[in-house]
Amino acid sequence: MEQKQRFSLRKNKVKLGLGVLTVLATPIAVDTVASSDALAAQGWVKSGHTWYFYNQNGTLVRNAWAGNYWLGADGRMATNAWVDNNRYYVGNDGAWIKDYGNKSGWQKEGSAWYYYKNGTLVRNAWAGNYWLGADGRMATNAWVDSNRYYVGNDGAWIKDYGNKSGWQKEGSAWYYYKNGTLVRNAWAGNYWLGADGRMATSAWVDNGRYYVDGNGLWVPSYSETSKNISALNMTQYYQGDARWGGKMYGISNLANTGCVPTALAMAFSGLGQNVLPTAVADTIYNNTDEMNVSELGTSGKGAVYAIRAYGYKHAVITTKEQLISALQSGKPVFATVGRGIFAKGRLTHAIILSGYSNGKTKAMDPDSAYNTGKWYDINTIWNQRSTDPYDTNIGGSFVAIG
Repeated sequence: MEQKQRFSLRKNKVKLGLGVLTVLATPIAVDTVASSDALAAQGWVKSGHTWYFYNQNGTLVRNAWAGNYWLGADGRMATNAWVDNNRYYVGNDGAWIKDYGNKSGWQKEGSAWYYYKNGTLVRNAWAGNYWLGADGRMATNAWVDSNRYYVGNDGAWIKDYGNKSGWQKEGSAWYYYKNGTLVRNAWAGNYWLGADGRMATSAWVDNGRYYVDGNGLWVPSYSETSKNISALNMTQYYQGDARWGGKMYGISNLANTGCVPTALAMAFSGLGQNVLPTAVADTIYNNTDEMNVSELGTSGKGAVYAIRAYGYKHAVITTKEQLISALQSGKPVFATVGRGIFAKGRLTHAIILSGYSNGKTKAMDPDSAYNTGKWYDINTIWNQRSTDPYDTNIGGSFVAIG
């Protein structure tokens, strides 16, 4: 059996054979002593890494409070635990945390906000104009409550979000909402909304029947004939021309797959730059992987590369109104079309459009003497535009040049 050390009590220190034990009103780190030597102490005693409390009779306190600190059944001071029949919580230093588990109202924990009601975390419910999610976190910038409401960056409900009404300016463009729905391809008063909902400006709209000015307002007296414009004077080239039709580019030749460079050569000639189809094909093939490399023909990206390489700007056309406006401004339009007048089966084909006359435009076809040089209904051509991803990898299959 272990032999106890002799000691004497003087003030608040206990002198032991193993060292000096400090007895305090609150637990503060002191010298370590053997548990058997602490029995005659009073107040707080640290043994190893554990704190104990002895009453004035030198008795180890168990299952009771010593100030704001709880002593368990073994006399150890509790830390980070619910104590006293789970009614109270003590923290890392053993001290009672007054409102722990009984939080009320808004509480910021880390970077997130939470809401407590009678000590319970609110979940999947509103706290005023703020929504608490399944984890209790206040939602921000999100649709909430079964996607019925929207809360903003500060978490507050935005009353009419998603239920816009009337004219709304978004960025530099105007849009019109009716009962929360964006109006498209329709009039809002004397203003036309295009296929993307954007208010049109300085353009012929509604199938080319009406003109709106720079402010988007319909101009009733705008002359019907003033919108007509002559087609460009272009050199007619054919991709199957004996001078270059057999020239190979990658996996095919110009006769079979050269509609894009041949069409662009015609457009460039109409803009005053005489370029042969072979020169355009060389530009695309030698500088990109967009012509006769992995697929037959030239992609939309290849066509745009050539347009820029020859010094011209380009604008991808995504609406019929944009097509009409480009034609009326005198620009040639590179157009990739699918099955219909100019292409058969699953093939797509490149042509050039220019000019505008009473809803029609002139088409230059690099592969058909029968089709080329004629005027066609714009609605028909627009409805036959290509939707092939190889053609539309620039955002559309029609491109205004210049």
